[in-house]
Amino acid sequence: MKAYNVSPAAKIWVHAQGADKTDHIEAAKIKSWVCFDGVNPDNIDTYLALLQNMKDNKLLDYVLVSQDSVWYNVGDPKVGLYKSYTCIFTRLIPALKKNSFTEAEIDPIFTVNPKTAFTIKVRKLGNR
Repeated sequence: MKAYNVSPAAKIWVHAQGADKTDHIEAAKIKSWVCFDGVNPDNIDTYLALLQNMKDNKLLDYVLVSQDSVWYNVGDPKVGLYKSYTCIFTRLIPALKKNSFTEAEIDPIFTVNPKTAFTIKVRKLGNR
């Protein structure tokens, strides 16, 4: 990216939840977006720990969170197990609040960060 004068803020690392937490920190420190995908009712504690790690390192400003609701294999006549789209709101956010995340920490993850990350603009080195 550096060779092309592209800011790390132009990168959104999706499905980052499977990587080592130190890699999350390193990516966010250079201002790349770290996206934890796949929130579901069965893994709230995992995502809570991922977000706590980013909070502990003061890097919540570079975090995105999303939920995969269904898995589908092309040609499979049966659709995968569908999971409601409400899990982030009904499970994850309450878990964050229960674990000392404030509204000032939670709100940007789900409003400001996506707006900033997905705004169409040129992102060169030296700016976000």
